[in-house]
Amino acid sequence: HALWQRRFGGDPGIIGSAISIEGAPHDVVAVMPEKFAFPSGVEMWLPMKRGGRQESGRGNNNFFVFGRLRDGATMAQAQDQMSVVARTISTTYPDSKKGWSVRLESMHEVLFGDVRPLMLLLMGATGLLLLIACANLSSLALAGVMARFNELALRRSLGATEAMIARQLMIESFAPTVLGGVFGIGLAVGGVKLLRTFAPAGLPRVESITVDGSVLLVSLAVTVFSGLIFGIAPALQGARLRLAQILREGRTATESYRGLRLRTLLVSTQVALSLVMLITAGLLIQSAARLQAVDPGFDVGQKLTVNVQLPSFHYSDREMSSQAYRDILDRLRSLPGVVDAAAADQLPLFSGPYNRVHRTDRPPVSDADRVPSLRRIVTDGYFATLGIRLLAGREFEAGDRTCEPPVVVNSEMLAQRLYPSENPIGQQLTLPWGDGIHMEIVGVAADVRDDGPSMDPRPVFYLPYHQYPGNSMRVVVTTEGEATSLLPMVREVIRDIERDAPIYNEGTMAGWLSDSLAQVRFSTMLLTGFAAIALILAATGLYGVMAYFVTERNLEIGIRVALGAAPAHIARWVFGKGARMSAGGLFVGLAVTAVGGRFLNDLLYATSPFDASTWISVCVVLLASAFFACLIPAKRALASNPSDIMRG
Repeated sequence: HALWQRRFGGDPGIIGSAISIEGAPHDVVAVMPEKFAFPSGVEMWLPMKRGGRQESGRGNNNFFVFGRLRDGATMAQAQDQMSVVARTISTTYPDSKKGWSVRLESMHEVLFGDVRPLMLLLMGATGLLLLIACANLSSLALAGVMARFNELALRRSLGATEAMIARQLMIESFAPTVLGGVFGIGLAVGGVKLLRTFAPAGLPRVESITVDGSVLLVSLAVTVFSGLIFGIAPALQGARLRLAQILREGRTATESYRGLRLRTLLVSTQVALSLVMLITAGLLIQSAARLQAVDPGFDVGQKLTVNVQLPSFHYSDREMSSQAYRDILDRLRSLPGVVDAAAADQLPLFSGPYNRVHRTDRPPVSDADRVPSLRRIVTDGYFATLGIRLLAGREFEAGDRTCEPPVVVNSEMLAQRLYPSENPIGQQLTLPWGDGIHMEIVGVAADVRDDGPSMDPRPVFYLPYHQYPGNSMRVVVTTEGEATSLLPMVREVIRDIERDAPIYNEGTMAGWLSDSLAQVRFSTMLLTGFAAIALILAATGLYGVMAYFVTERNLEIGIRVALGAAPAHIARWVFGKGARMSAGGLFVGLAVTAVGGRFLNDLLYATSPFDASTWISVCVVLLASAFFACLIPAKRALASNPSDIMRG
């Protein structure tokens, strides 16, 4: 749909028209719906022709297969049937398929499995934040009930039933809930736009996120739930008041035994939930910082990358493709501001094809003797351009184009797997293409984190491009200054050599590395924001309770001061009350985090869920917040004048 709009102006007559793709006419048979984006980033779909270049024998395993279950069929049944098919193929074609199997996965798991832990974490954080807000509002509503003790008790004495009082207080509680719900929906509409803007590219189906009927229904349910949660305690408290009890015990005594105790519990709950969120956010921040510091195994500074696709109708001959890329790289290296240039069929941080390789002098007895390895086809100067260290031997040279046997460079991990106690240089490795290609190992390169900083390196073998040329390559250029400033000149060079070559996926290695961490930064940013709001709500709740406590104890404070209590004693009394509330929540929060910490393992990198520095730092932050929340009420208590209080 996007391609139809961008290149053809949304022309409805495009159906049935012929367009040229790599010099060959293709009839347009359909335009996909606007929200259809599978696989992600694809804008055009072509039929795979039987017998075409995609079907390059049974050694070609670079396909994803999709299917639909019949009505009533289960994944287990489909897996059983496909396992039978796989065993038949493995037995029939043992040379290329021995030991291979088929594993079915649900589409939902493939699309959303990687982000499920993140989504669950954010949903949990949202739920905790909602509970904290409810506790805060409940505490404020309870204070309002306490201020109306006399009014409510008088109503009870005049015949109002508990149900009538509770109903009135519940209705009063629902008013701000409804207003807050409406305001929240308005914020959600604007927030969705921000989410689409700042969400990482790997977040699946982010373009389809919208505030629709189902969201409104859930919002209504949450609004009603919130009203019940924070309205029920004040309603029950107000409905149980007795005028005789107030006259007998006094308003302050009644409040201190009931309302203050309940509000203390609410504040402790806020502190506990805030602690859980703050520790989680702190662990994610520390994990993200360690990810940023990971050495990916290559240099990302001042590296410009572009994808180039030589059109097959001009480059059907492999030598022509090889010569075209030699010309492109030679011209790029001669540009002012360019330090070096190279190309590869795929660069680090991007997926690529796999092959199972083995030592030529040790034919595999079973599939376990072959090492699954990532394959990279690279040009001369690739390792120097990307800053990948050579640990032994050499990288590819111009003379490797026609040498026999073919040459290969192994990664350190692959060399250790194949030759754990021998020097791999000069040894031979076999690639199972056709009858097997035997290649001489001429170099060992340092391991690279091809799947991003959070993933361990994998075994890799590198083949020289000019022995295995192809039309599609990713060109990388090392520059002296800002990499993107040379993009127009790079485009011009490629266009001069082949004007019909598509140039796409332009970017920098630093940008691609940053994109690989975007989901981590996004989740950390959101959770940190939630934790900050939770901390503010908890501190506000504690301040409200302490301020009300000081106001209600004004007479007692005046008497204490009149009897000679020192200011330090009054301050200790107020701060002690706040400390007890905070300490209770702190211990509960630590216990909850200790129990649930193990669920964070999948989201953390090189960081323990029980990292002592994070836990201690969060406790200090919470206690400091509690101190400042008690500071103003304490100052108010110290400023009390006994004579004014007695006269009042």
